[in-house]
Amino acid sequence: MIERELSTDGRFGRYVLRPHRSATWSDNLWLVAAVALMAVPIAMAWAVAGFWLILPLCGLELAFLTLGLYIVNHSLLAQEVITIDEDQITVEAGKRDVERRFELARDWAQVLVQPARRRAHPSRLILRSHGRAVELGRFLTDDERDELAGDLRGVLAQPGHGPARQGPAR
Repeated sequence: MIERELSTDGRFGRYVLRPHRSATWSDNLWLVAAVALMAVPIAMAWAVAGFWLILPLCGLELAFLTLGLYIVNHSLLAQEVITIDEDQITVEAGKRDVERRFELARDWAQVLVQPARRRAHPSRLILRSHGRAVELGRFLTDDERDELAGDLRGVLAQPGHGPARQGPAR
């Protein structure tokens, strides 16, 4: 998911990239509760019939389901913030706080989309400047990556310092 905040002249801006989250943590807990409402009575019936080992396995199943949903939910908290100023591009990435920060020179920045090396693998969106490179939007779809690349190219094509120069005055 891409959120854009661009200046009125389109020379500066900020992009916030986040993975798609189809369910919140509370939605996931409701899912665990629904599974528990089905699994626990069945496990209790089997325990009454003499297969008592079913109860701890049912609890283990619910614990692993909750753990798996938590891990996925936590990984979906990732975000990248791309800020384009007059002379630099700042990329900040992290989950709750900034974990990685990259600063690149705007005037020399290039936006590259590397095609996938294998079929069914995602392409890569690379922002590079002066030999330094950072991959953007690993969690975006290929279409979103292409859209972001076009947007970034459009913003970077605008001059960053003051109004556009049109050559020497005559």
